[in-house]
Amino acid sequence: MRISFVHLIIALLAMLLVACVSVPAWYVLSIAAERRIEDWENRGVECLGWIHLVFVSDLEWDAKERALYAIEKILDPSSLRYMVDQLYYGNLWRQFWDGSEYYQAFRQNVMYSMRLYGNDALPVLVQEVEAKGHRVSDLAIWGIGLLKTEPARRVLEEMSQDPYWKPKGKAIEEALRLWNQPQSPMQKHTLQPEEVDEELAKLAAAAETGMGALEEMSFHAVINSLGSMKIERSREALRRIAERFPGRFVQTASIRALGMIGSTEDVSFVCGYVFDRDIDVRQEAIVALGEMGAESAIPLLEQVLELTHEAPRNKRLAQEAIQMIIHRD
Repeated sequence: MRISFVHLIIALLAMLLVACVSVPAWYVLSIAAERRIEDWENRGVECLGWIHLVFVSDLEWDAKERALYAIEKILDPSSLRYMVDQLYYGNLWRQFWDGSEYYQAFRQNVMYSMRLYGNDALPVLVQEVEAKGHRVSDLAIWGIGLLKTEPARRVLEEMSQDPYWKPKGKAIEEALRLWNQPQSPMQKHTLQPEEVDEELAKLAAAAETGMGALEEMSFHAVINSLGSMKIERSREALRRIAERFPGRFVQTASIRALGMIGSTEDVSFVCGYVFDRDIDVRQEAIVALGEMGAESAIPLLEQVLELTHEAPRNKRLAQEAIQMIIHRD
């Protein structure tokens, strides 16, 4: 069958038409998914399946990264299998279009996220290593090192001594180096005692007048310091900040600080955030109640354990908070 020049032109025009329609549709779908993920994330396990769909899709990079961030927050072990699969994520067309650096960065982000699961991730990674053999991604082996647990170290040392794994010797050596690498200490901005009153006055004023993004970064550090220093007189300002700025970093920081200060007078206030729409606010409220040690909070924390769709991370924190209250001296 001969293909005429006219037929070839028609075929090329059809392909161009499909591209003109599909690329904008792909971009719009990516934006829509990225915007919905925050709502899905706040609903916990109930919408985890939708988050997984975006995570493993070929949507725009920002959408996939946002899905990964939501997975980190929910921290459900069922996500681990999807994360391992994404260590191999590849699409020849997109790799040609975007460049290989995007793929490598995304895969590395997935690898680093898996370390948050601790020993829960180890069986999944070991299963992957055993199933793929020499074809296993170096990222999976490095991921074992990033777990920084004793079982992970033993797995790597056994692999290093097994002749079968000699072709992967460099990857295993790097994983052991990662395991031995000390954790980087986070920088802390701590107030000096003589600075407390001045910064507290600024915080109280900002609670009434508002704050911009740059100011919020500064006040976030101030709030953390007020909590770690257990400044009792800051409690009123912290409660006001939590009420005034929902869904912002300073809100979660204020709830965390109230927990560190530990006044039982703030228990009822913090209880009001245990079922907040935002998953991070719920987490900080749960942890704060454990630190406050008020037995009156136990029934509320037990309700968290009974929720079907609450994030496993928050359920675990609720169980730990109950134990802290029960065993409080």
